[in-house]
Amino acid sequence: VAGHTGGPKIYRDDFGGTSAATPLAAGVAALVLSMDPTLTYEEARAILTKTAKRIDYANTDVDGQWRDLDGDGVKEYSSWYGYGRVDADRAVCVARNTITVDPGVVFVDIPEDEPAIRPVTIRCSGWRPRTFHITAGPTTTVGPASSFVLHNGDTGTYDGSFDCVETHVHIWLRYTGTTDGDIAAGTLTVTCDQTGETFDVNLSANTIERPKTALVLALDRSGSMNDAAGGRLKIELVRESAAVVPLLCDDGTGLGAVRWDTDADLAGAMDVMDAGDELGGAGRTALTEFIENHTTNILGLTAIGDAVEAAQSLLNDSDGYALKAMCVLTDGNETESLYLSDLDPEELHSRIYAIGVGTPEKIDPAKLAIIAGANEGYLLMTGNITENDDFLLTKYFQQILAGVTKTEITVDPQGWLTPGATVREPFPVNETDQQVDAIVHCRIPELLRFEIEAPNGQIFGPAEITGIDSRFVVGRGSAYYRLDIPSSIVGPQDPAQSWYAHIGLNERTLQEFWGRVQSRPGMRTTSLGEFAHGLRYAFTAQTRSSLRMDVNVTQASHEPGAKVWIRAQILEYGYPLQNRTKVWAVIIDPKRNTTDLQLVPINGGNYEGSITANLTGAWRVTVHAEGNTTMNSPFKREAIRSIAVWPGGDRPGPKTTDKDCRGRFFCCLFGRFCTCRRHRKRLNLSRRRQRHAG
Repeated sequence: VAGHTGGPKIYRDDFGGTSAATPLAAGVAALVLSMDPTLTYEEARAILTKTAKRIDYANTDVDGQWRDLDGDGVKEYSSWYGYGRVDADRAVCVARNTITVDPGVVFVDIPEDEPAIRPVTIRCSGWRPRTFHITAGPTTTVGPASSFVLHNGDTGTYDGSFDCVETHVHIWLRYTGTTDGDIAAGTLTVTCDQTGETFDVNLSANTIERPKTALVLALDRSGSMNDAAGGRLKIELVRESAAVVPLLCDDGTGLGAVRWDTDADLAGAMDVMDAGDELGGAGRTALTEFIENHTTNILGLTAIGDAVEAAQSLLNDSDGYALKAMCVLTDGNETESLYLSDLDPEELHSRIYAIGVGTPEKIDPAKLAIIAGANEGYLLMTGNITENDDFLLTKYFQQILAGVTKTEITVDPQGWLTPGATVREPFPVNETDQQVDAIVHCRIPELLRFEIEAPNGQIFGPAEITGIDSRFVVGRGSAYYRLDIPSSIVGPQDPAQSWYAHIGLNERTLQEFWGRVQSRPGMRTTSLGEFAHGLRYAFTAQTRSSLRMDVNVTQASHEPGAKVWIRAQILEYGYPLQNRTKVWAVIIDPKRNTTDLQLVPINGGNYEGSITANLTGAWRVTVHAEGNTTMNSPFKREAIRSIAVWPGGDRPGPKTTDKDCRGRFFCCLFGRFCTCRRHRKRLNLSRRRQRHAG
């Protein structure tokens, strides 16, 4: 309404200028004051100017253009339009200054010994800044004492906003799962410092059994596994490297295994069973023996579809595991059915990981990579293995085990140990970590002198390990400490300070070893070559943590020249980490050239970068992250992935086209006489399941 002339209700549309603006602004100001009568005229004026709508913002006239008056980088004033058109709706909304607090905080199904955080959510709108404090609690009224604790201070701050939007202020609580079946309840009170308003909040939580995972190894034993790789046979490399799985897994992990070549050896398979204690658990022992007895079938072909189907069968027959996964290892392309293309995707209910021992040109792993990616896993490729790749396959198995068991690798350096020298390797431990493994991989771990230095300078070795919340384990190719955090065997553990692994050679054990070498000519020749530069080692620290780095590498194609995206997300207690983190990828191409690629922050804790894979072969990608937690403690993360490109990489994989196959019905009816390998194999698999159920 522009104005009224009196008399009949005749309105005009040509009444403007200050004559119209003044009463209009005064009317809006009255509405603003009705929302908050305590406003001073300066505050009311600020609301009107900050909420006004800027019009003709692209104006370039000397007088009419918009200018930045206060140096904040925002052009908020024009000599033609003032601060803009008064926005009554927005001004009233901003002046209202509302506060509400969600009445409850709920922790649902928190696994035993696992910490979780949830926010007390305070919903604010309006221009006035507010500060909130927890003035009572958190108290625990039901359940174990002190079930609920403040995670990072008792204060939340709202800076005020001239946008008509609701802003959430969070004060974080932490609850750590206790014993399966426990429930807890409590209360706290939030107070607004400026208004004195108080808000009561109810707290509740329950604990469930820590979810268990099952992992089945499907190990290739075809004839080509007797080929040389890095100075040894591939089958020897697999036996040495796969041993890390039963050695490092936690006690609740289910372990199973199956060998395969032309067919999967289900009769000799290891059914899934719990690993058990780190020192001699039944599942660990069984899988260790299975791996040690893994040998080639010199006439065996490569039926990768059989491997996947057999591993899925073992997982189907296992009960009590929340997550089920398989790791399929192969060194050749598909030369026999079942082919991967023969598999029904609807029958694959597990996470699928794969390891290719060799080059993509020889393995042709496109279909395997696609199936793994479609089932929440990934493919790792070794490329040509040299003598400098001692621990590559071990690290691949360890990376996959970490993914299955929700463990994070923090650091992973390697080098040489020489007599009389000690290597001091740092690794971070902070408040998000519940358990830490400090691991040394080497050919002869019995020769190691391996100790841990805590942040307070205390150094301890195997003799100080209690077995209650700490373990020291030596197995084939590796030795490690497993420590609950905080650890009871050391003093103050400042999360801002590093821990250290002290690694050297035990002089007395080394002398005894050399004595045995000198007495055995064959052993002497081999060992002298290995010790020419000392003993090669790799140190890895990994943690069961609430700070996770999820990594995803995707390829537009498997042909040379493919664009590859490398993405990472950093999560803390399930929420995107807001602190800026340095994330980068170290990329080794097939010619062993190294490139560093910085990943750019996108949003929600996500980081991204891309490259073009223009060289044929296997590319190794190690993604690193380094930064601080929300409580400002340092952390590091590492994860290994692969890129594979080769000419013909996008060709479809082989598929069974047996002309003698008369259909599934005929084969099931006369399975004993069926010549179709696909249906005959599946009939045998079905019979095994029936025997297992019986």
